[in-house]
Amino acid sequence: MGLVVPSTQLPGNFHRDPADQIIVATARSIQVRLLTADRAILAYEHVETIDIQGQ
Repeated sequence: MGLVVPSTQLPGNFHRDPADQIIVATARSIQVRLLTADRAILAYEHVETIDIQGQ
């Protein structure tokens, strides 16, 4: 997959977890909402998310 470079160049301020970066880059690349309970991803403004814990 060609997502390694985009995952390191996400816009804005995103934390440094490489796995989360790849997950977010993938969701952005294929333009889907990301289902997650991860607070750092939910707080990130540059990807559409759905909080699976409903909080």
